[in-house]
Amino acid sequence: MIVDDDKITTGDLQRMMDWRRHGFDIVAVANNGKVGLIKHEETRPHIVLTDVVMPFMDGLEMIKQIREKDSNVSFVILSAYGEFEYARKAIELGADGYVLKATLNERNLLYALLPVREKILARISKAHLSIYTLVSSCIERLHNDLQPMLNNLDDAFNDIDTEAEVAELSTITRQTSELIEKTYRIHGKQDFFKQKSFASKSELHQWLRQQITLIRRWLEEEQENIISHSTSKAMLYIETNYQDKNLNVRDIADAASTSVSWLSTRFKKETGCSLKEYIIKIRIDRAKKLLRQGNCRVYEVADLVGFSSGQYFSKVFYNNTKLLPHQYRGSDE
Repeated sequence: MIVDDDKITTGDLQRMMDWRRHGFDIVAVANNGKVGLIKHEETRPHIVLTDVVMPFMDGLEMIKQIREKDSNVSFVILSAYGEFEYARKAIELGADGYVLKATLNERNLLYALLPVREKILARISKAHLSIYTLVSSCIERLHNDLQPMLNNLDDAFNDIDTEAEVAELSTITRQTSELIEKTYRIHGKQDFFKQKSFASKSELHQWLRQQITLIRRWLEEEQENIISHSTSKAMLYIETNYQDKNLNVRDIADAASTSVSWLSTRFKKETGCSLKEYIIKIRIDRAKKLLRQGNCRVYEVADLVGFSSGQYFSKVFYNNTKLLPHQYRGSDE
């Protein structure tokens, strides 16, 4: 938003450069601070480019009043040489920079505005990541107290003014909805998920809180069962693919439609062993059967059950049975 009582200056500013090419849109123009307050309420700009000496309400008072309502808005001051004291006071109020009207051109204006733009984009990106990470943590970390994490989520939403930009709200909605939908699938409740759109950040915020509470209740109910749906799928995948030498935890989690961290914690709790330990258990059990049949050499058995070498297979086999493979073949077990 541009705020200046000089029509020539506001006209020059609007025509000075291709604003969109540099990542800006002029959403409003006001001729004094009083009108600037009204326009701010209507358009909620990220940046206010403002004069300081204006009739009815000067730039300093406007900055002060806007700051009380919107802590995220940034201000860049337009000042004349004789108005340095005003510019200094504006900086004290939190303005991000100033441009001298006598040197006003595209280069100097961008020099003042581009760092502010980058700061805003960094804040928005950080808020997006923070909200996504917090939603993920609330869903996956069952052992953590939920309320403090929800409080952190509340703070993250307060840090971003999603009403100011529809694209911001749309991005956060898409990212978090994908996460929630995936969690519905993990728990076999995908038929109950409904894609929604939100007119404000408060609507999205409230919906996410409701979804997190619902999913945590599912998790708590699953704890009462011996083996969850995700763990069962992981076990089946391991038992079907144990011969694959490249079998890894990421592949198993993908097959179970869940995250590595959530599955690892859940699997250990329900089976008493880690995913890697279970892979080894299945491979050793299959190796025992092959060794008892006596049709394969030790290195062939190692290859058939997914070990990369006969030497490594023998080491793992001994650690689990206290016998070398050829000793096991000759034992009565």
